[in-house]
Amino acid sequence: MRTGVLKRFALLVVLSLIFLGLNVKYSVAQSKGTSTFELGKMKLQKNPIPGEGNLIGVVRVLGKRAKVPLALIAMEGGRSIQADTKGKFKLTMEQGTYTIKIACSGYEELVIEDVVVKGGTDHYINIKLATTNKGKFK
Repeated sequence: MRTGVLKRFALLVVLSLIFLGLNVKYSVAQSKGTSTFELGKMKLQKNPIPGEGNLIGVVRVLGKRAKVPLALIAMEGGRSIQADTKGKFKLTMEQGTYTIKIACSGYEELVIEDVVVKGGTDHYINIKLATTNKGKFK
């Protein structure tokens, strides 16, 4: 009787480990790909500063809903900002066309060219960074 219970318990443990192993592989495979972005809506500001607009966004993990905390968002000309712990950021810029780079340790760097910022406008962007395979289970 006791050996039957132990065999069932051992089988349950083995099946649980197999399931967890497959889940880890699925999780890593799901985030493979190339970093990307989506431009969202534009909204007029209530009290705009003449000639300035905002780039407002969130940095997420590609293929997942998880957010990337503390990503660095840098625009040409040396200005940069760090996303908060929830992956959100707001970058105020003079109107114009910019190249923006998003980087974070453990994720592929993303360079977005020709981002047009209009004065008096909030521009929304959703950034999705692909993970690098360094330090990940395979």
